[in-house]
Amino acid sequence: MFESIISIDAILTIIILPLSVAVITLAVLFTRFFKKTPFEKPWKILFIIPPLLLFIALMDPVGKAIGISGGVYYNLRLFTLFISMFAFLYSLYSFYQALVYVQPYPGAIIVRYENPNRSYKANPYQEGEKISVSRDIYERLKKLAEERGMTINQFVYGVVVPEWLEEREWKRYNSKA
Repeated sequence: MFESIISIDAILTIIILPLSVAVITLAVLFTRFFKKTPFEKPWKILFIIPPLLLFIALMDPVGKAIGISGGVYYNLRLFTLFISMFAFLYSLYSFYQALVYVQPYPGAIIVRYENPNRSYKANPYQEGEKISVSRDIYERLKKLAEERGMTINQFVYGVVVPEWLEEREWKRYNSKA
């Protein structure tokens, strides 16, 4: 029984070193790739994991030199391993939250400057703005557009914006009167 624990310690120590290098590499690559975006912060959490893994790897020789053994030794290693796994999962969760914040729904409403003298195909780099709306408003717009047999962009261009402009002008006219 004791011999199998020693072999598990050796295997764990051997696996932790390349795993630490891999995590550091991923953290550096992802933080550089997502630099100055909302996705940068979640990947910085990965820098916590390699020191924890190296602590687990160093506990084997240090624990033997100091004479720590038994339940406390393995519980401390297990606790440190769970903290490193929690940090990794928290990093993924934070990335998912940033992703949901940036793209909270499957579609986007794009408002483009409409120039009657040019077609959209003639100018693919035409300026446009993305409007972010909450999920419930997006779903309401989607439902209203589907009831009329339109896409969401057609509905926004053809119905919502003209009605809003008309109401705005009506309020401006009535406030002056």
